[in-house]
Amino acid sequence: MEDSLLQIQDSWTTHNRQFEESEEFQALLKRLPSDRFLNSTAISQYWIMDTNIQHRYQQLGGSLKVLLKKMHRIVRRLFNLCKRCHRQPRFRLPKE
Repeated sequence: MEDSLLQIQDSWTTHNRQFEESEEFQALLKRLPSDRFLNSTAISQYWIMDTNIQHRYQQLGGSLKVLLKKMHRIVRRLFNLCKRCHRQPRFRLPKE
């Protein structure tokens, strides 16, 4: 089960990295002006205008939801097993 959690953590990182390296995200970064600082409202306007990045982000969200469900299932199993143990095991939960 611990190996499964580590695999999920690795695939979570991989999905995020793939999103950051995607053509859509890189195109958005290129369109942002680099001669001045932008607040979150200005960045969100660029985000809203780009439908490709929104579609790609929705794909990322869907795959991360699947991974999150798997992770919750494994953690629930671990906690249920812990209830039966005489001595409590030591384990760390991955950060969300």
